[in-house]
Amino acid sequence: MFLERLMVIVEMRRRVAYRRLTVRNVIACENGVGGYATRALTGWSGDMQAIPVKAIFGCCVEAAPGGRPGDPPAVDLRFPEPLRKGERHEFVSLACDEDLDAERHWINVAVDYGGIAPSVVDSEGRVIRGLSVSVTFDDCVPEACWWYAEQDERERMVSPPVGDGRLLEIRRGAVEHTFVGTCRPQKEYGIAFRWARS
Repeated sequence: MFLERLMVIVEMRRRVAYRRLTVRNVIACENGVGGYATRALTGWSGDMQAIPVKAIFGCCVEAAPGGRPGDPPAVDLRFPEPLRKGERHEFVSLACDEDLDAERHWINVAVDYGGIAPSVVDSEGRVIRGLSVSVTFDDCVPEACWWYAEQDERERMVSPPVGDGRLLEIRRGAVEHTFVGTCRPQKEYGIAFRWARS
């Protein structure tokens, strides 16, 4: 399958990613596409942690078999009916955990399947194709935010210099970015932050 649109909306509590709502619009590349395998990962303290996933719209959650030892468990977001080649489907999932305490340094999207289409925005400014990431902060707002594309964990933590186009403005406690080009499979995209030193 190919992702026509992927919208990731994250709510932060202090420096922790509390809730992650994900809206996906997919196109089946073959007949019989029955679902979407995913993992809900959060935190960054050297290890990533799995958090619960809930189906909100257009899918139901089932445990996925297999996986490598040490990997967080995967889930299948199953569609009501298998898709036929060329058929489109929208579905929404939510990852949420009130017990997390790992400080977050970025919101990452690992691109899988056939990639994500280049962005298209309608006349009202809504993203109708492509990858869009938004983060809402509570009273704990980072010193700086920037978007990254196809960088490893070390590279994405380097804050761009003042005036760089990757720096993002935090408006009313929120930051967002829509990636312009095609997001390639097996690559990672997202928004990174720098917190004030405690």
